[in-house]
Amino acid sequence: MQFSSKQVLKKYWGYENFRPLQEEIVLSVLQGNDTLALLPTGGGKSICFQVPALVLDGICIVISPLIALMKDQVFNLKNKGIKAEAIYTGLQIHQIQTILSNCIFGDVKLLYVSPERLATSSFREAMKQMKVNLIAVDEAHCISQWGYDFRPPYLQIAEVRELLPKIPILALTATATPKVAKDIVEKLHFKEPKVFAKSFVRENLSYVVRQTFDKNTQLVHILKNVPGSSVVYVNSRKATKHIATFLIQNGFSADFYHAGLSATERSSKQENWIEGKTRIIVCTNAFGMGIDKPDVRTVIHLETPQSLEAYFQEAGRAGRDGKKAYCVLLINETDKKLLKDIIEHFPLPENLRNTYNLLCNYLKIPLHNKPSSAVNFSVSAFAAENKIPIRDSLVQLKLLEQMEIVSITETSMPFSTVKCLVSKDALMKLYAANPSLEPLTKMILRTSEGVFEDFSVLHEKEILKRLSIDFVEFQSQIKTLQQLRIFNYQPISEEPQITLLHERVDAKHLQLDYDLLKLRKEQIVERAKAMLHYISSVHFCRSNILVSYFGEEIIQKCGVCDVCIAEKKSGLNTKQFESLMKQLETLLVQPKTIQELAETTAQKPEVIVRCLQFLSDAELVKCNAKTGKFEWE
Repeated sequence: MQFSSKQVLKKYWGYENFRPLQEEIVLSVLQGNDTLALLPTGGGKSICFQVPALVLDGICIVISPLIALMKDQVFNLKNKGIKAEAIYTGLQIHQIQTILSNCIFGDVKLLYVSPERLATSSFREAMKQMKVNLIAVDEAHCISQWGYDFRPPYLQIAEVRELLPKIPILALTATATPKVAKDIVEKLHFKEPKVFAKSFVRENLSYVVRQTFDKNTQLVHILKNVPGSSVVYVNSRKATKHIATFLIQNGFSADFYHAGLSATERSSKQENWIEGKTRIIVCTNAFGMGIDKPDVRTVIHLETPQSLEAYFQEAGRAGRDGKKAYCVLLINETDKKLLKDIIEHFPLPENLRNTYNLLCNYLKIPLHNKPSSAVNFSVSAFAAENKIPIRDSLVQLKLLEQMEIVSITETSMPFSTVKCLVSKDALMKLYAANPSLEPLTKMILRTSEGVFEDFSVLHEKEILKRLSIDFVEFQSQIKTLQQLRIFNYQPISEEPQITLLHERVDAKHLQLDYDLLKLRKEQIVERAKAMLHYISSVHFCRSNILVSYFGEEIIQKCGVCDVCIAEKKSGLNTKQFESLMKQLETLLVQPKTIQELAETTAQKPEVIVRCLQFLSDAELVKCNAKTGKFEWE
């Protein structure tokens, strides 16, 4: 019996109705249309391909660049009773062959793969034998050279069209400017594209930019005054722990999260936050992908992202339940300086050649040689050894990757593996001698297929849940089993890997793509300028700045951002307020009293006071207590 899309939604997700635009996107896919879905963070993108995959006969191929997101979605689908698999770096050959066989001959409904995997001839041969019903391209902005996270392997997705010419493609992204959306449609060779774009306006979100000399004190002030769940974004792993500790010392329930933690630790911290056991999660941008927590009341950035795309996606994790929430960006002069540095000091060709040379030396690669496989690589260690700012290293390595000189994968061993070293008879003796180890041993044998023959994936999350034990207890028992030589256990290695795609050459002969370099400079400078405008503006509605950046027509001001609230308090109309703010910014280059400002601007003193209060709260102006004069910071 074939179910309708709403029956599938109700059966597996428990929802009676789709969210706005989801049903239209699902219907378009079911009608066989090439479809582009532009849904801001929290819009429910995954349901748009998961539901059609279950309604239609056959299997949906999902292309995603993020291993962690693949694993989470497959785990969640399996928990719903939906057969799903993922192929990613680190799987044994026999494991990949088993998954592909199940996709060809079994009833797997969704198969997640990376764009790199999709490009291999072995996968394409296997795919020809599958009954593919849909190709879903997640994070589709990665295919566009205009996108903020362009990844060259995405360009090869279009080649699949030749193998599966009648199969529709659904491309999904949360952040695409009109130029990027047009590029996605062209690069994926859409035939008669159907484009669905949900408004970028989030009426329940109050966007606030607060300039401050003491971000930590401001952070405490915000969290004391706005109750509820919170996400605090920082730029480094070290800062996550430092800020979380600071918040705990100030009486808050807080924890930290970053990609360097083990998968089990990340999962535990994430679940505690989702369930409300932890109020505040302090994290890097590794946190949030695929997480749907509706009741986040504040998203606070302690450091400024490098693009409005990144900021909008991260801030958009607030208020998904439709209730009032706050997106606060705390800034200081250092944040502005970093953005100005990006604008003024884009890497030159000689910088890239130097980084290439340092990288090859760091990896100990001789001239005219190339490692046969990927090697573990720490960007922070590379930057530290060569005394390069880590931000510069990241930008330059990304450029080398986009020129297809190197390839960087997010993790080397994204899961734990285990192999049983003894016979079944020996296990019976173990149970008799160590009965406390029997439940874990049996659960490993039950959940890790082929464990007697070779290393198999160890499903730690599932084991912890089934045995109702915590990670500390699990590690203690698995360590004992390792010491008894019952199992060979290989924990997750979260370190990224890098591959040199060609033999090493003398850096001066390295072929660089100057057209791409020029394009990248234009894009990065454009994004940095847009971000600088957003954090510096004191007279434009913040929501309107974001919405217009993504090409949406501005209908009205949000009325709830810090600028709109200041305008309301001033008693002026929009034009008057914008004009006065511009005047104050110019006049306060030199110290002035309230009376002097009122006379120069022809405004009442009380209006000047209210505007100065807004600027003072934002730490944009300061008052000399002795003279009573105000001056722009």
